[in-house]
Amino acid sequence: NLISTHGEQHSPAMAANTSQLLDSHENVVVLMETSHSEHGDITTACSAVEILQRLHRNSPSSLETTLLECRAGMEQLLHLLVISGEEDMGEREPLRNQLLILWEQLTRDSEETKSYFAYGDGYQHLLHIMQLEGIAERGVVITDCLTIVRNSIRGSSVA
Repeated sequence: NLISTHGEQHSPAMAANTSQLLDSHENVVVLMETSHSEHGDITTACSAVEILQRLHRNSPSSLETTLLECRAGMEQLLHLLVISGEEDMGEREPLRNQLLILWEQLTRDSEETKSYFAYGDGYQHLLHIMQLEGIAERGVVITDCLTIVRNSIRGSSVA
């Protein structure tokens, strides 16, 4: 499964670094801009999304708040999911996989994020990805997409 949780210990240095990165919305904006593969190579884009994943693991509510407050944060994440899940994705598959992991994290608890995902056509984008993957195949990507759907409707007013 592409979506996993790791039993990591949070050190004081890790907490301080996370807090410092999230203190300025501009840091998250730079990560979002870096994650757009047209601004660089796919490895750099994946690394930027992995940093966002780590920030979320260290401080979920802080990252979610920052993404909701910063200049088009959630919108950019949804757009990335769209372009990474296009038919001729080729080299963008690792980016799509990292984005699925991030969206799984983001849709676990935050009602605002769940609502944004639902009203931002997130379900439609996931369905498109599942169709390209072959829904009947029930592979890892399909499972991850369905996990995001489950997270976003569980206990939510958007269900």
